[in-house]
Amino acid sequence: MEISPNQIVLIAEKHVAGFRATGDPVPLSGGNLNFIWRVAGTPHNVIVKHAPPYIAGQPDIPLDPQRIHFEAKALQQFSDDGKLHPLKSDHISPPELYHFDQERHLLIMEDVGNNGGIFSGDLGADHDERSASLGEFMGTLHRETAGNPWFKKNFNNSGIQQTRQQVQYNGAEEFLVNAGIKPEQKAVDHARTLGEKLLTPGKCMVMGDLWAPSLIIQQNRLRIIDWEFAHFGYPFQDTAHFLSHCTMHKAAAGSKARKKRVEAIARRFLKRYQLALGEENGLLMDRAEQHDFNIHYAMELLIRTTGAFKSGYLFEDTPVSDPVIQQIVHRAYAFLLNPDRHPDWP
Repeated sequence: MEISPNQIVLIAEKHVAGFRATGDPVPLSGGNLNFIWRVAGTPHNVIVKHAPPYIAGQPDIPLDPQRIHFEAKALQQFSDDGKLHPLKSDHISPPELYHFDQERHLLIMEDVGNNGGIFSGDLGADHDERSASLGEFMGTLHRETAGNPWFKKNFNNSGIQQTRQQVQYNGAEEFLVNAGIKPEQKAVDHARTLGEKLLTPGKCMVMGDLWAPSLIIQQNRLRIIDWEFAHFGYPFQDTAHFLSHCTMHKAAAGSKARKKRVEAIARRFLKRYQLALGEENGLLMDRAEQHDFNIHYAMELLIRTTGAFKSGYLFEDTPVSDPVIQQIVHRAYAFLLNPDRHPDWP
């Protein structure tokens, strides 16, 4: 269903209390899955997001538009009367949901700005604190929803998991061949097996897409956006996801000092995450979780460097023959060959 600029303005003015547009909707870049606009207005700007039945940046890849229903449902749980409201703080929170149009697969939410993310700028001590807040937030989210039947029932986001299986986990051989590696069958099988496992409910509520564009700094507050992958899954789908992007940002860093700062971000995140799990650490971070963690970590590295999601990210213009890409790919392949190997993050 096509949404015109005029319709966007009319919907926003109708459903956001007191809002009046002062300009036309401006399309935003940086995402890949949906069409997103910023609508300037009073008393504040708003963000409008529409989920088509495909990946917006790659229309040839189908994607269930119900994904935005899960994002709306997740944001609702962070509202004042929501089950996840206690996780919000002055340091970290998702955007506020203003309106959700189920028929159009469209939501309107708070504009958290575009002042950079967790890997932007000089990566000083303030970034360490934000990564620690992020680790605590994710650890608390996983702990508080672990085994919760309400979240299991309401966040069975199977459409997203099926797409991820087809596009990511089933692509291991293709991604490795793209980089000049003829993989052993067991490496390919490890990825496929994990994709199949993730079609069933897991252990806890996960955000599902914890990468740099989802982590926006608004003044001194970290805002977590893009919750359409939210589902009742496995913790590694957040932790391994984030740490894989730490690895890529470290590889893309232009200096040794910046590489060390990215390492510090990864360490602070993981340390605070483990502390936040508390008594649930044994349940959520068992041996099977570590095995699957390594596979997802590897597959996220591959899809962003030699696979379908290379476009629009750190290494978009870097040939796969480049030593940086080759180092990342061989690291990923080592984990696919032996998912039980001891990790060394990032």
